[in-house]
Amino acid sequence: MSGEAAQVSVREEALDLTTYLVGPEDKNPPIERDPRWWVYPYAMQDFILGVKAVRRYKAVILENEYLKLVVLPELGGRLYQVIDKTTGEEFFYCNHVIKPARIGLRGAWLSGGVEFNFPNGHTVTTVSPVLYKVEKHPDGSASIIIGDHEYVSRMSWSVTLTLRPGKAYIEERVRLFNHTPLPQRYWFWSNSAVHATPGLRFVTPARRALTSLGIIPYPFYKRRDYSWYRVWEHASDTFSLEADEDFFGWYLHDLDRGGVHVACRYEVEGKKLFTWGTADSGMIWVDHLTDFDGQYCEIQSGRFLTQFEYEFMEPHFLEEWVEYWYPIHGTGGFVYANRDVALNLETSDCEVKVTLYPTGSFRNAVLKVEVDGVDGWERRIDLEPGRPSVEVFHVAEELGSKTIRIHLTSEDDVEILSYVKRPEEKREGEAVKPKHTPEPTGTAEELYFKGVYMAKKGFEDEALKFFSKALEKDPGFSQAKVDRAVILIKRGLFDMAVKDLREAVERILTAERERGFASKLNRYPGLDRVYYYLGVAYRLMGRLEEARECFWRLIVSRGYASLGFYFLGEIALLEGRLEEALRMLQRALRLDPVDVKAKTLTAAVLRRLGKVEEAIKLIREVLEDEPLSLMANFELMLAYETQGLSDKAEEARRTVEALLYRPRNPMFVDESTPPYYSLGHYLELGVQYEEAGLYEEAVRVFSMGLDKPVRYPLITYHLAYCLDRLGKTEEAARMFEEASTMSIEYVFPYHLESVKVFKRALEFNPGDGNAMYLLGLLLYAKGRRDEAVEWWKRSLEANPNNPLAHRNLGLAYWRHRRDYTTALSHYREALRLDPHNSRLYVEFDQLCEEAPLDLVEERVKVLESAPEDVMKDDYVAERLARAYTAAGRLLDAYRVLTSRKFYPWEGATATRKLYRDVCVKLGSKALESGNPEEAVKFFKAALEFPRNIGVGRPPGYVDREALELLAKAYETLGDLESARRVRESVAES
Repeated sequence: MSGEAAQVSVREEALDLTTYLVGPEDKNPPIERDPRWWVYPYAMQDFILGVKAVRRYKAVILENEYLKLVVLPELGGRLYQVIDKTTGEEFFYCNHVIKPARIGLRGAWLSGGVEFNFPNGHTVTTVSPVLYKVEKHPDGSASIIIGDHEYVSRMSWSVTLTLRPGKAYIEERVRLFNHTPLPQRYWFWSNSAVHATPGLRFVTPARRALTSLGIIPYPFYKRRDYSWYRVWEHASDTFSLEADEDFFGWYLHDLDRGGVHVACRYEVEGKKLFTWGTADSGMIWVDHLTDFDGQYCEIQSGRFLTQFEYEFMEPHFLEEWVEYWYPIHGTGGFVYANRDVALNLETSDCEVKVTLYPTGSFRNAVLKVEVDGVDGWERRIDLEPGRPSVEVFHVAEELGSKTIRIHLTSEDDVEILSYVKRPEEKREGEAVKPKHTPEPTGTAEELYFKGVYMAKKGFEDEALKFFSKALEKDPGFSQAKVDRAVILIKRGLFDMAVKDLREAVERILTAERERGFASKLNRYPGLDRVYYYLGVAYRLMGRLEEARECFWRLIVSRGYASLGFYFLGEIALLEGRLEEALRMLQRALRLDPVDVKAKTLTAAVLRRLGKVEEAIKLIREVLEDEPLSLMANFELMLAYETQGLSDKAEEARRTVEALLYRPRNPMFVDESTPPYYSLGHYLELGVQYEEAGLYEEAVRVFSMGLDKPVRYPLITYHLAYCLDRLGKTEEAARMFEEASTMSIEYVFPYHLESVKVFKRALEFNPGDGNAMYLLGLLLYAKGRRDEAVEWWKRSLEANPNNPLAHRNLGLAYWRHRRDYTTALSHYREALRLDPHNSRLYVEFDQLCEEAPLDLVEERVKVLESAPEDVMKDDYVAERLARAYTAAGRLLDAYRVLTSRKFYPWEGATATRKLYRDVCVKLGSKALESGNPEEAVKFFKAALEFPRNIGVGRPPGYVDREALELLAKAYETLGDLESARRVRESVAES
């Protein structure tokens, strides 16, 4: 094949897809969610409309001679479709309609293709536009890079999908980076969808598996082979345990094709199958998620062993690895695979059948087969992608339980594959229920470890409690003090953190203190960690001299020296000492050359010092590995401007704008994009410059963000703050005044740096209700709820007509203080001010239901008065049915439940239970009033799972109460035969 023919193509096209639209994102900040599924500062996307339209999406297409990839950057960067060009078949399950259901962290989620999840599952940007770039490489390969800078953790991720000439595999390179000075919890999983046919089998080298049954021997347990999709009636995960190989995948035996995943098992430990199950409770999700593409399963590869494990990514830490995916066909399955070839080995009494499926060309390769270590057969074969090679070897005696070895080498004797089939071991045993939550027995150390466990799970309030309990046992326990301090720093409670950290220093250095002196470079276990976080706390407080003292103590630390030098450089930069900043940052890079943040900041300092060529060289190094880096792309633009290269600067500016400004999401019914999303990267990049004291650059970024059709007050506030820091007081005052008058819908501050910005705004304008409201919102999101309540109350004094402040106060008094009376008054006012806010009706009704007050009539009145657009929300309809039920208006509740379509969250069955209970009550009422025919109708209805409710019948479901009542109704009618049959069905269940 010629060099030209071997080139991989990459292009952009428009793709029109039938789309079920999602309603507007929720303008109410999501500040009271389960910490495991925390999405703030993103808005919820759970207003499922069910309205169908054709929408146009941007598709990025990567193609070589064997594979065609289609990526949709506007839908989370999903690898939407992969075509195996050797067969014309879909590799992964492709959903040909965009039909969201409530599964993602924020609600809307799509099935099909490959979804990339970081730092949590079905992540916050799974259906939102993300960053992307395309690249062509000198070797003829090409890549699509997708990724994002995520706001919950402020970490970044990227996935580079590459096709190479002559190779029939997809290369997936994953890079994760923590830009923050604090550890952040995370995991990463690539979630691929595959067709769920009766012949689907999960192929994994696991010897045990964690499933809904518990930890079981795998694949055989109680004489069933649980690797087959068809044996799972109910929804279940299967996590591979004790999988000591680098491959796994799936095979559709009824279609004779499948897929392989390969990655280093030490880097990518997770190998998972998810199935909805074959029962109606699982099959109903076909209706929720697609129109005609049928059921699917998920084959997921993960950084960690299961999705119950989270870890902390350390500050400025980079993680990187490579995974491979490729389709196979005509092999009858596979027992082993690597990047170059998949192998299936089948044996009968006197026959060995070897099937090889290569991902590249191997001419004149050597295949050797050995039985029990005795040289057997050797053949020379040609292997080509897309063409399975079958070799059959006949033996003179029965194979029985003999060991078979397969060796495949290239023509020049380089190993391609080596596999050993040993006699199968019988793995018996009962299912073991895993203990996901280790329980402490009471020692300080055990309480501390439970706190660490809760922090990894995201339950920071619980973690603080366990750290405090550990400190009650041992008041000087330094580890507990440090971990508690880390959470306090995240919340901006710097004084409390410093107290803990200084006490930890004293505990560790007790012996030295007794001697009367201590070296600044003394090494004690854990001391580096204490000084690092103490330095971070002081740095965030603006106490730079004390921070500098702490960071200097780290210069001989194996783990913290690079971070120490980085922050010494940042402090020097804040103080305007550019040469000193450069020296410190370069020392940081010598110790940690892959620190993206240190590299980009070093480039910025070089540019400011006039060393522009050096800056550009460093920027190009960053962009080679991190093409989506916001600061590196912006620095390249500034460097070209400094050199006066206007054409290059303009090209770089267009790249920057393409990365920073987000288009609207075609999946949503409205034409607008909330400001936090369309302009959020301007804010994020500007704050990065602001943190480093590069206020001119921050002003430039924020000013670019102002020149857009959407206005974002957080950008205006931070711009004003930076102008003030530059001594431009009049401009700052004007910007602060403008921000105070802007809309605060969809404005969810999340940077700790914004605390000082809002407080400075209030020094300029003490009556700024926006700044008060936003400061309260930020503090509440950081766990400082009591302070938040006071700021919200003050904001209402300045602007009493802010429905969001009333709603947030209502939520705080309800969920945090359990003051139902005050909570109700705020919700009533919020509803008066914003009667078209559907979330208010839902939360108000939930509050009324929980409050120890008789509010049934008010519930019904409020919900019945909801405008037509609010009643389109099925959440509101469900609450109306509940209110009717509480009021005894059962027929009205039944009418609502049978006339509306409902969209349950994954695993949720509450609406179907409500429907069942209403039917049972109506049937009982009819029976009591002497109308057994009506009773039969309702009792039979109670046993049904109506499709409009959205919940399917689970396997083995029996409703004994409803059946007994149905039998009784038949008896009252005189239909004893029907009553007998019903009772027999109860007895047999």
